[in-house]
Amino acid sequence: MKEFLKKIPFFSFFSDDQLDDIIADSKEKPFQKDDFIVREGDKAQYIYLLTRGVATESCKSSYKRVKERHEIGTVISYHQIIGGHHRYQTSNFFIY
Repeated sequence: MKEFLKKIPFFSFFSDDQLDDIIADSKEKPFQKDDFIVREGDKAQYIYLLTRGVATESCKSSYKRVKERHEIGTVISYHQIIGGHHRYQTSNFFIY
């Protein structure tokens, strides 16, 4: 798992000891097709890392609805947990 994390830009600056701590404190949470990871308007409680499947994020900006596809290696909701920003997002998780 550590080698997988090192390839993801978000985790690339962590030391091996920090990555070991992150891995030890992590839990797998499986999602089913059409499950929400974070609902638009809700503040995220956790940082999610996609290790399987695909997620769709859709956010309503001030002038349009933005929709992005995220694949394995994507870190979801870190901007709310670490940065303290309250960006609203909706993410649906789709499993192949």
